[in-house]
Amino acid sequence: MAPEILSLSPYNPELADVWSLGATLYVMLTGKMPFPGETKLQRIENIVNLNYCPDPSLSFQAYQLIKSIFTSPQHRVTLL
Repeated sequence: MAPEILSLSPYNPELADVWSLGATLYVMLTGKMPFPGETKLQRIENIVNLNYCPDPSLSFQAYQLIKSIFTSPQHRVTLL
């Protein structure tokens, strides 16, 4: 879930969907979850705090796309 949903803030559903698509893309490209954590709470904290470490196997273009998705809603890339 997008950080704005997890933090119970008002959110734009289209931008939250972009976040979800980004998480799916990240897993497809790396085989790993984008936000680490030993527990569910740790993963949620990392999502809310936008704390992730991009996999070094990502191409520059893939890294740039993931970076434009895993950011605050005001700066997140849109589908349009």
